[in-house]
Amino acid sequence: MAKDKIQPITPSPPVSVGRLRLGLIIWVVSYLPITIPLGAWLYATGVLPTTKAESIFVVVTWGIEILIGWIGLFIGGKQILLLARNSKKRQLPGLVWQAIWKGKI
Repeated sequence: MAKDKIQPITPSPPVSVGRLRLGLIIWVVSYLPITIPLGAWLYATGVLPTTKAESIFVVVTWGIEILIGWIGLFIGGKQILLLARNSKKRQLPGLVWQAIWKGKI
């Protein structure tokens, strides 16, 4: 009777080290302080005619930076979840570090 209830184990898809690294790089790039210097430069060169236009530019570019960061977290986090399925909780940080630094899992 117990044999009838055993479900076959489906293997999880392989973890992509490249996607993990890409997600990390995208997330880090989203933290680069591009908005304020770019807005000041565009205002100084006359591309943004008023300080209100500069303020709108800053808010919009910050929104874009946040969106880029979330995309990076989604790409990398999906791979970390795949790693978490096949490992113990205490091993996960070491596995993620090995995957990022050495390219091995």
